[in-house]
Amino acid sequence: MDIYTIPVRYQDSFSNLDEFKLISKIIDQLGSSAAKDIIVPPGDDAAVWMNSKNSLTVATVDTLTEGTHWRADTMSFYDVGWRAITASVSDLAAMGATPNYLLIAITLDTSTTEQNINMLTEGIAKSSTVHKVKIAGGDITRAHTNIISVTAIGQITQNNPQSNYYPIMRRNTAEVGEFVAVSGYPGTSGAGLNILEANIQGTLDAELITLHRQPIARIELGVSAAKAGIKCAIDLSDGLVQDLEHIAKASNIGIKIDTRKIPLHSTAYNLLGEQKTLDLALGQGGEDFELILTGSEQHLRSLHTIELPVTIIGKTTLKHPGQVKVYKGTDEEYDPPQRGWNHLRND
Repeated sequence: MDIYTIPVRYQDSFSNLDEFKLISKIIDQLGSSAAKDIIVPPGDDAAVWMNSKNSLTVATVDTLTEGTHWRADTMSFYDVGWRAITASVSDLAAMGATPNYLLIAITLDTSTTEQNINMLTEGIAKSSTVHKVKIAGGDITRAHTNIISVTAIGQITQNNPQSNYYPIMRRNTAEVGEFVAVSGYPGTSGAGLNILEANIQGTLDAELITLHRQPIARIELGVSAAKAGIKCAIDLSDGLVQDLEHIAKASNIGIKIDTRKIPLHSTAYNLLGEQKTLDLALGQGGEDFELILTGSEQHLRSLHTIELPVTIIGKTTLKHPGQVKVYKGTDEEYDPPQRGWNHLRND
């Protein structure tokens, strides 16, 4: 597979570009070349188009680059392979899709060893098995850094072949008056990284480090949520506030969340303190690969299990459309030190 890069000139320098504004700008510049007439066009967690009479194809691509998404001192090549699979299939989970196949492109640094490649392959294989997805092909090349790019392809089928309804979740379908919920414990991946970086004897916690290095995408939850009638979701990859802002902007609604209701991992809380763990959940962390969902209280609570909690943390509102307001209780607004991750700006 050959990739041809088209040079695009912008007035802003690369370091000043905003990732999400750049994506919108590129889509606009593509004009009629962008598939804007499919069921879900560019701009969501994944693209969706009709595949057959009772099935939709859902596809996404995600890239991990050494130095931006991982460092050799905190993650092994096995972990990188594992996480690359999770990152892509998590986008499918956010749409309510079941992943089927992967295409993987790998760019190797000239210093990468055969042992490194073996570990990367083992991580890819294990994560694919856990996520019940098969690898259908890919590409491999050489450059000055290690990069892995995974295209995930899945499907959504009709609940009832006699109907024309497909249980699909999107960013732009949140409605005013809905509740906002999140799965798992936001901030755990960031907590694991913080503990690794601290490297203090006695503070290393295996569970948090595993959650950072080898996260699991919430595929079953995504499928169950869509079939239960949830219409809006996004995967938690860039930070709670920023990912909620994607929903708020796409749906043209406001969102209010209460920090007291955000579920924090007890070990992270004990090791890092309440405030640090909260800030990691809100935006300093990211890459938890949990799901954010909006819907009725009844539908959201029906998804909660002991093994994977689904916690209501806020509501949608007519006020401040396109914005997310964070409150400590009912009246005290809180401005987190970081609202999320931007791949073109964050160091």
